[in-house]
Amino acid sequence: MSKIVFADVSKIFVLKGSLFRKQKLHAVSGVSMKIEEGHTLAVVGESGCGKTTLARLLMGLHRPDGGSILVDGENVGALKGKEALRHFRSNVQMIFQDPFASLNPAHDVGSILTRAVTLHHPELKSIQVRQQVADLLTLVGLTPPADFMRKHPAQLSGGQRQRIGIARALAVKPSVIVADEPTSMLDVSIGIDIMNLLIDLKQKQKLTMMYITHNLASARYMADEMAVFYAGTCVEYGDIDEVVNVPYHPYTVLLLNSTPEPFRSEAAEIEASEEGADLISGKPQCMFCRRCPAAVDRCFSDFPPDYTYGTRRVRCFLYEGREEDQGPAVEVDIYRRKSYV
Repeated sequence: MSKIVFADVSKIFVLKGSLFRKQKLHAVSGVSMKIEEGHTLAVVGESGCGKTTLARLLMGLHRPDGGSILVDGENVGALKGKEALRHFRSNVQMIFQDPFASLNPAHDVGSILTRAVTLHHPELKSIQVRQQVADLLTLVGLTPPADFMRKHPAQLSGGQRQRIGIARALAVKPSVIVADEPTSMLDVSIGIDIMNLLIDLKQKQKLTMMYITHNLASARYMADEMAVFYAGTCVEYGDIDEVVNVPYHPYTVLLLNSTPEPFRSEAAEIEASEEGADLISGKPQCMFCRRCPAAVDRCFSDFPPDYTYGTRRVRCFLYEGREEDQGPAVEVDIYRRKSYV
């Protein structure tokens, strides 16, 4: 098992434009959080909020422009050379969103898994590699393994392909798994099977996991903690049951309101403008200020820091100087009335 620490992580992409005027997209801004050993952190938020960029930063596919990402004390952004990255990726692996695109259609399942095993364990003999491939297929519920080794991805269902993707990630015996919306392209019943498989593998393999999703119900089913992302910033972080049952940040309330009411014991509602965040100008302001009904003048001129509030962290000026026993600044009752106190 591994511990992961994100410390003030930022990532900026330069957009294509004129020669003399280049625009910068602030994809991730000042993210600080951690994933304890053996825990699962759910990263939730709407499309384009920076979830996948954060995953690619953790994988070493992007280098942060600010801050650091530590996996067991090793700085991911400081890794240099193919060998260093290969060693790191034997410890951190990714399960991709699209099981149709993540597997090479020209290779059979046996070849796909054999390559993953031999790439990171060249010392193994052929018979040992074949046995490991068979064990991996059995581990992810594809039996008898000999039948699946000969099949190509086109001959498999979506759920079976995702299981192959999971087996490939486990082939190098990692301690960290990054699951980027692994059920979003599957039927609901198949998605539940995949989530149960991931929970079972996490316990058996003693894995630390970052689980990226749009679905709050699956996040609550899978994770121990939750980080709510909006426009590249982590606006709320804490124990997942606490965040879901008593949301603190106005955006978290809005996000929860987009799910069916039976998901929560009380109905939560907050109305917001449809105007989106400005990720390009880099103005010092709250990224949610244009949509937040609780925004004040300061929200448009300053970037809020993380406020530690009990066991939670909230990036919102509503919590500046607020004591823990005062409760959340956003109050919603069962009659769907909202107020800011």
